[in-house]
Amino acid sequence: AMQHVTLKGKVFWTCETCREGQYSVNPQDPTNGCQTCPLGAACEGGQLQGLVEGSVWEPDDAAGIMRLVSCPAGHQLINEATDSSGVASFSHASQYCRRCNVNQYIVNPNADECHDCPVGAVCNSQNLSGTVPGSAWAAEGPYMRLQECPRGFVGVRAEEMPASDACVACPIGKY
Repeated sequence: AMQHVTLKGKVFWTCETCREGQYSVNPQDPTNGCQTCPLGAACEGGQLQGLVEGSVWEPDDAAGIMRLVSCPAGHQLINEATDSSGVASFSHASQYCRRCNVNQYIVNPNADECHDCPVGAVCNSQNLSGTVPGSAWAAEGPYMRLQECPRGFVGVRAEEMPASDACVACPIGKY
């Protein structure tokens, strides 16, 4: 990064080294200087490196910062903070890829939240599969929803409760 010094009425630019934990989007542009490293990155030698493999950071030249724009499967993109009045807004410092818990899944890491695994499925933070072989699941908005159960099972699905979806065995003598 660069900073200016005025000496006898003339402006001179001097090179400034970003400290540990800081980075610069464009070291040749003196307007933005060094920025504090966001939560989801490591900064050394003026460079930013995402902590989660597969995370994508892009420069926002106008703001002079790096923005987290994509997280890998099984992670939720976090780039907001909530103020004391409960209003969420972009937070440079709070950017990171949060891994979903083992018993959760996420449909779109860049737009959705991690959701608890439905009763009738098994999740591993990235994928969801039905506990009943032959059951069919599909994304409906930010949720994975039960679509179909195999013969001998009936689908239990409450529209307002995606976590309750499951295939339940029919009583003996019924199919």
